[in-house]
Amino acid sequence: MSLRKQTPSDFLKQIIGRPVVVKLNSGVDYRGVLACLDGYMNIALEQTEEYVNGQLKNKYGDAFIRGNNVTVRSGRNFMGFLLQARRVSDHQIAGTFVFVPPQSKLMTCFEEADTVTHSDKSRKRNLSFEWKAPAQPVGDIRFLMARGII
Repeated sequence: MSLRKQTPSDFLKQIIGRPVVVKLNSGVDYRGVLACLDGYMNIALEQTEEYVNGQLKNKYGDAFIRGNNVTVRSGRNFMGFLLQARRVSDHQIAGTFVFVPPQSKLMTCFEEADTVTHSDKSRKRNLSFEWKAPAQPVGDIRFLMARGII
């Protein structure tokens, strides 16, 4: 018997068309039928119901849930960095960051918390950020990071 390493995306592709529960860090659950997903862990549900603290709050029919965790990994240490989410179509900054790890801080370029940068000169390697997508769909998003390698 051969075992193949499976990613979360591989697993989700196998259960398309089946009932799922998506639990958000906020405590909200979305229950529905998994319709599709992309490489960024954005998923579409059909027959979607929203539950807050176990209580049914809304029925949406079709729903789109965006992945929102951004992890920066580097094979080499880095000190300084600047991170932004930008629309692919016109390169405008999109969304805001809602969680940043130690050794980093939020900045305001066009909108409050739309950019993250380093807060000290310590060496960094792996950092995780939480990003909130714009309230209205704006198309594909690309995360851009400039970093100073040491």
